[in-house]
Amino acid sequence: TTKDNTLYLHLYAWPKERALALPTLKTPIAKAAFLHDPERTALPVKYVKGAQVIDLREALPGEHVHVLRLDLASQLSVD
Repeated sequence: TTKDNTLYLHLYAWPKERALALPTLKTPIAKAAFLHDPERTALPVKYVKGAQVIDLREALPGEHVHVLRLDLASQLSVD
């Protein structure tokens, strides 16, 4: 789901590596945070082999669907 320069990603399964790679997302991520976090604590984002990767090691997996809010640096662009 998108709204303006914000992309909302729904995580139905927790990544085994505790990192979420977004190889087709070309727009830089300005900030990534869980929607359920009232403080909107920023999650680390880095580039690995040309893909933006969100580090989820500090986040706790739950039994429900998690929603990530990605504030993008500009308009959404994907390959």
